[in-house]
Amino acid sequence: MKGTAECRAKAFREICGLEGEPEGGGGEEISFTFDTGDIIKLKNMVLRVTGSQQLKHLTSTAEGLHEGAGQGAGLPYRSSLSQVLHCSLVTLLRDIVTSCTLPLDPGFYHQLVKVCELEMEGGVRELGSSASASSNERAFHVICILSAATDMLVWASRNDTEIDSTFHRLSSLLTVHTSRFNVLVSPLRATILEGISSLAVRSQTLIPAALNTYKDLLYSSLLARMYSDAVASGNMESVLTARPTSFQMLTSYRLTSVHVSRADAFACVQWTLGQVVYSTLQAACEGGREVMDGFLASLGNKLYTTDANDNFALRTAECIVMVLGHVASHMGSKFNVVATVTGMFGQRLFHPTSSLDGKLVGELARIAAHTADPETMEEVVRLMSLSLGESSPNKEKKYGHIYQPMMDSLTFLARYLGDGEQRRELLLKTLQQFIQQGIMAKKASDSTQSTHKATSSSFSLGLLLPIIAGLAERVEPFTDPPKKVIVIFRDFWLYCVVMGFSESAGVFPAGWYRSVQAVARKSPLLLSMGAGQFLDKELELNRPLRIESIGQGDVQEARQSLLDGLDRSLELDRLVVRLSFSQCLYLISIHRLETLRLETSTKNFPLVFNYLEDKGLQGELWVAIEKIAHKLFDQYIEQMQAKTATEESAAELESLTELLVFKFNHIRGRIKQLADKFISKVVDKFSHLLWSRRVVYTMLDLLHQLSLSLHTMDPDRRRSLVVTLPDLPHSVTVPENATKREKTVSYFAQRVEQILELAMRWSPRETTSILLEYVRSVASSAHHSGVSLATAQINNYFDLNPHNKHVPPVVSESRPSCVKDHLSLLSSSLHRRTHHSGEVAGMMTAASIMAGVSPGNEGREKQETWLNLQLYLPRNSEMLSGMV
Repeated sequence: MKGTAECRAKAFREICGLEGEPEGGGGEEISFTFDTGDIIKLKNMVLRVTGSQQLKHLTSTAEGLHEGAGQGAGLPYRSSLSQVLHCSLVTLLRDIVTSCTLPLDPGFYHQLVKVCELEMEGGVRELGSSASASSNERAFHVICILSAATDMLVWASRNDTEIDSTFHRLSSLLTVHTSRFNVLVSPLRATILEGISSLAVRSQTLIPAALNTYKDLLYSSLLARMYSDAVASGNMESVLTARPTSFQMLTSYRLTSVHVSRADAFACVQWTLGQVVYSTLQAACEGGREVMDGFLASLGNKLYTTDANDNFALRTAECIVMVLGHVASHMGSKFNVVATVTGMFGQRLFHPTSSLDGKLVGELARIAAHTADPETMEEVVRLMSLSLGESSPNKEKKYGHIYQPMMDSLTFLARYLGDGEQRRELLLKTLQQFIQQGIMAKKASDSTQSTHKATSSSFSLGLLLPIIAGLAERVEPFTDPPKKVIVIFRDFWLYCVVMGFSESAGVFPAGWYRSVQAVARKSPLLLSMGAGQFLDKELELNRPLRIESIGQGDVQEARQSLLDGLDRSLELDRLVVRLSFSQCLYLISIHRLETLRLETSTKNFPLVFNYLEDKGLQGELWVAIEKIAHKLFDQYIEQMQAKTATEESAAELESLTELLVFKFNHIRGRIKQLADKFISKVVDKFSHLLWSRRVVYTMLDLLHQLSLSLHTMDPDRRRSLVVTLPDLPHSVTVPENATKREKTVSYFAQRVEQILELAMRWSPRETTSILLEYVRSVASSAHHSGVSLATAQINNYFDLNPHNKHVPPVVSESRPSCVKDHLSLLSSSLHRRTHHSGEVAGMMTAASIMAGVSPGNEGREKQETWLNLQLYLPRNSEMLSGMV
C-alpha cells in the first residue's frame, strides 16, 4: 500500500465497504462522515475478522513467506501479526463509535457490551499467561486492546443493569497485580479509573461505591509500591510542575520491549486518580456535601494515624496528600474544600516530624498557586520563615528537612502563581527572607576564620536568587513604590554587593548573575526618598552594616571597590576618602544596579537622571553619582555602537538626545553641564543626530517656548514656570529670577546655533532641507524664535550669490546687501516647497477619495487615479511618477 493519505483513505473505504467520500482535501488529516449504517457495517466487519481464524492464518502465511524468501525464521514484528492487526481494528472501532452522536438501535449497544466483555476476559487471561522472553511486546498490544475495550464498554453501557455490571467489572480489575507488567499496565489503570468516574457521574447511586474504590486503590500496596519504585528510579521530578510529565507510553522496538518509565507510570495513575476523585466529588455535591465531607474525613483520619516510622505507610500517606491537594486545587473556593484540606495538612505538619512534611509543603504551595487563597499563602510564607529564617541548631533540626521542598515550592509559586498582587507580596516576603539570611551569612563570615563556612553561607543565600528572579520577571516594575519597598530593595542590593552576587566574574554559578540581572530589570530606583541628611543614619543603622562589625580594612576595601568601578581621577580620589563605609556600599549598589539594568536594555539609561535630581543626595554623594552617570553613559555608548543600525535604534538615540536637550536647560547648573557633555559625546559617536529632523525640530520648538517665558514674568508674583512640548514626556522648569531666565535662553540659543553650524558644515544639504521644511511647517503669523534662528542659519549658509563670490572684499563691502546676498534663493525655495507640498497634499487627498469608491479594487483604482491626475497635471508628471 502506498504511503500517501489518498491511498490510505481509498484502502480504508474499500476495507470498510464505504461509498462516501472523505471530507477535506490534500492534508494528512482526513475526516469521514458516517451514518448509522456505516457504523454497524464497521462493527460487524471488525467482529467478523477478530472473531475468526483469519488473523492467525494470515500470521502463519506471512511467516512462511518470510522464511521462503530466505529472511530467516519469524517476522520482524516482536508481537505476532495477528495481535498487531487485532489491536489496530479494535482501537479503530473505539475511536469511531465513541465519537458517534447519532442515535443507534439498543441492540447495537447490547451486542457491543457483550463483545467488549469477551475482549476484556481474553485480554486478562493473556496478561496472566504471558511468560516468554517477548511477552512485553504482546502485553503492550493486549493492554491497548483492553483500554479500547474499556472505553467502548463504558460508552455502550446504557441501562442501569449494564452500568452496574460494568462498574463492578472495572472495580475488580483496578487493583489486580500483573507481576512485572505493573508499570506497563498503568495507562490501562488510568483508563479504568476514568471509566469508573464516568459511570458514577452518570448514575449517582454509584458515587459512594466509586469513592470506596478510589480509597481502596489509595490504601493498597500496589500504589505505594509504584510510588516507591518511581522514587527509587531517580526519575521523579524534584520540582513541582503544573501537570505531570507526559505519561504517554514510549514505544521502542529496537531491543526488547516497549518502555514506560516507572516515574511516568506512577504519574499517570496518580494524576488520573486525583482527577477522577475531583470529578466524582463534584457530582456528589449536587445532592449535598455529606458524601464529600465523609470522604475527606476518612482520608484525613488515615493521614493523622500514619506511623512516621513505617516507610510503606508514609508512601501511602504521601499519595493521599497528593490526591487531597489535587482536589483542593481544582475545587477552589467551592464548598470550603480549600480550608478543610489545608486544615488537615496543618494538623499533620510536624506532628510528628517526618518525610511527609515535605510533601505537605509542596501541596500547600500547589493549592496557593491554583486558588490564590490568601490564608494558604500566609501559611506558605510562615513555613518559608521557619525553613529559611531560623538559624539556631534546634530550629535547623526541626525544620531543616523541609528546606529543599520549600525551595521547590517557591520555584513553583514563582512560575504559576496567578494573582499579580500576591506575586508582588510574595516577592517582597522572599526578599525579606533573603535579607534575613544575609544577616546570618554576614555573622557567619564575621564570627569564623573558616573560609569554607563563609562560602557555604553565601551559597545558601544564593539559592534564593533564581526564585526571586522568577517572581520579579512576572511582576510589573516598581516605578513609584512606598519607602518600605525601596528600603527592602536597597538592603537586597547591599547584600548582593557584599556577597559578590552582582559581579559577573566570581565563584558563583553564572545563573545567579542572570537572576540578579532579572531582578535589576524590575527593581525600583534606590533614591533617598527625602531622607536628606538622615540618609547616612539610615544606612549606618542597617543591620549588616553596623559600625561595631566594621573594621578599618572593610572601609578601605569598600573605597577601593568604588574607585575600581569608576574612572579614576584626582577629584574622585579626594572624594572617596571622605566617604563612610555605608556610603561607599550604597554608591556601589546604585552603580551595580543601574549597570545591570542598562545591560538588559539601553532604554533604561534616562533613569540615571532621577538620581541626579534627587534632592536627598547632596555633597560628596551627588558628586559620586555624577561620576557613576559618566560611567553609565560610556557603557550606553558602547552598547549602542555594538547594535545593528535599525530604525528602532535610531529612534532610541533621537529620544535620548531630546532628553539631553531638555536637561541642558535644567535649573541646576551641574546637571546642565553634564547634559552638555553627554550631547557632545553622543553627537561625536553618532554624527547623524546633528541633522536629525526630530532633534532639530525639538531644539527649535523648545527654544521658542523658552523665549516666551521671558515675556510671562509677573513682577508682583514671581513663580516658576514649567515648559513642555506636545507629544514629549519631558519638561523644563525655568528659574523664578528674570536674570537667570535670560541666561538660560541665551545659553541655549548659543548652543543650538553651534549645533546647527556644525550640522551645516558636515551635511549642508540635509540640514538646509530640514530647516527650510521647519520654516514652512510653522503656522504662525507672530514672531517665532525657532524660525528666526533657522532662517539665520540658512542665510549664513547661502552667504553670497554666485556673481559676488569671487569679487574682491573691498568691492563687495561697498555693494548693497540686496545685490550681493542670496536671500532671493531662500525665498524662492520656500515658495516652491510650499507650492508643491500643497499640490501633493491635494493629489493624495483626491487619490484616497477616488480609491475608496470601490473597496474591492483598491490597487487598480489607485493606479487609474494616478493616471487621471497625470492627464490633468502634465507639467508635474515627472514628480507624480516619482511619488508612485
